[in-house]
Amino acid sequence: MGELIHSVARSIRFVDDAAVAKETKLGSIEEIGKDDDHDETYLVSIEEAVEPLELLLPEIKSKTALAKQHAKMYHNSLSLDESSSLALYSMEWEPHAECLYVVLNATLRSENRTNLTPWYLYLKLIITALSRLPSVHMTVYRGIQLDLSKSYPKGSTFTWWSFSSCTASVDVLQSFMNTIGVRTLFAIECLSGKDIQHHSLYPNEQEILLNAGVRFQVTAHFQPSNDLHIIQLKQLEQPSSRIHPLTVVPRTATERAEEQRMKIEDPRAYNILQFREEFCRQCTWYSSIQLREKTLDEEHMKIVVKKMKYPKFNKVSLSSCKITLEGIQVFVDDLRSNTIVEELDLSSIKLQPSALQCIMEALSKNTAVKKLDMSSCEIGDDGAVYVAQFLLINATLADLDLRFNKIDDMGLQKIFSALCENTSLKILNLRWNKFNVSGVNSLVQMLKVNYTLTVLDLKDCGYMQSYGYTTRSSWNDIFRIEEAFNERKVPDSICYTGKSVIPLPEAPSQATSQKYSRDHSASDDQHSKRKTRRTSLLSRYTRSRSPSSSNDQSPSRRETDRRSSPRYSQSRTPSPKTPQQTPTSRACVMQ
Repeated sequence: MGELIHSVARSIRFVDDAAVAKETKLGSIEEIGKDDDHDETYLVSIEEAVEPLELLLPEIKSKTALAKQHAKMYHNSLSLDESSSLALYSMEWEPHAECLYVVLNATLRSENRTNLTPWYLYLKLIITALSRLPSVHMTVYRGIQLDLSKSYPKGSTFTWWSFSSCTASVDVLQSFMNTIGVRTLFAIECLSGKDIQHHSLYPNEQEILLNAGVRFQVTAHFQPSNDLHIIQLKQLEQPSSRIHPLTVVPRTATERAEEQRMKIEDPRAYNILQFREEFCRQCTWYSSIQLREKTLDEEHMKIVVKKMKYPKFNKVSLSSCKITLEGIQVFVDDLRSNTIVEELDLSSIKLQPSALQCIMEALSKNTAVKKLDMSSCEIGDDGAVYVAQFLLINATLADLDLRFNKIDDMGLQKIFSALCENTSLKILNLRWNKFNVSGVNSLVQMLKVNYTLTVLDLKDCGYMQSYGYTTRSSWNDIFRIEEAFNERKVPDSICYTGKSVIPLPEAPSQATSQKYSRDHSASDDQHSKRKTRRTSLLSRYTRSRSPSSSNDQSPSRRETDRRSSPRYSQSRTPSPKTPQQTPTSRACVMQ
């Protein structure tokens, strides 16, 4: 495949009309300062480096894969990603205007230096690759289908701000230029050219790449024919400060292995923590900082909170991180006054009561966080007290996840009591916690006064689901909760999630059925739907156990009917005639 690509290559990088013509007009452009790069940043993979470019270059992903495939065979002394960056630069595709080297060089020549922001990761990779190749001192050639003899007077100096593709062979250049018509050929005596022949997808072109920001002096003019002009250039040793050198931090094998072992969910987000201020101010494509399974100390958290001040970073995930107490203190100090972060994920962090207290106190004063995930944080009753105090004060949080914690009856009572006065929380997830009868009482009492909470998940809680079975007393409590739900005249009431039961519980008594199926008719249609749904729920647990049917059937027939009932089959494959329905609002749904 590589040979096929090489045979059909017809590069025009050496005769780019717009590039050479425009370079002569940019001598007065303001130089890029040192704050534009992100010094001392670890190199990223080629895939990560081009992710910010996807909107600019629609074909970049597929072309990157092709470049990396080529680099696996030819990367030699460079890393695979470094060689891939050079192969990707050399690639040509249609439309020509969307080739990486075309867009990159146009951006480097642009007077608006903020346009370089999405290119930083790729620039660092390719500049690092070039720095690791030996410099060549030789004459190389580049051409253009224009007469530029008057634009390059003898003795003048100028800078080419973009990368310049040249060839070591005049024959190669002539194969890309017309043999008739006006044209200019540059013969360049370079001092720091980089031979990328073995990294390019087109090795027969003998490409020598000149770095961006190189200065030249015009040493001679020739005109061997009326339509051919030859301009001789000499590279000057004085470096341009427009493209400030990027500092490379080498990584040891141990560091690379550790990074791979602790791979984060979104590699781009971790890079954010190492970008310089100018980059963060101009960033438009990152929206979150997501760190997973990292060990973060005080210095790390200082970087995190510094980046949390930029408007685009409104989501922060520290899931499964190991944060020192000093790091938590730095975090909560900023969290009190932070007005940017709206979603905060602290799941799977082992929070001691003292650390949880600091976080809850900080969030009590925070007015921005709307979604908080604290699942699997080993929160017990002591920690639940701090959560309850937070819910009493905070008026912003709308979604709270407390799954897979160790909150028992006392803690749940505190939380439900706080919700009696809370007017902002809409979603509360308490799955896999524990509560008893007093917890149910607190829940029912809360439902009578709280009209904001719309989703409450109590699935797999201890009392409602003891050892995989639901007892008769549990069913009575479910009906109490269901009744409290339906007395709330709120358009979108709470959705209680239960669990399938095997074996079947004893059916409620006839008096109980009549009590909980009484008419709750209301003037609005929503209330009527609640009554219908509740009656349907009760009928599912009474239809197969009515006295009239049981007296006329043999034990084997009753067993067959029981196994074919919806209650039994619901925990298995749903019947085609009665498909499993999605839980609706104002309903007690057994799943």
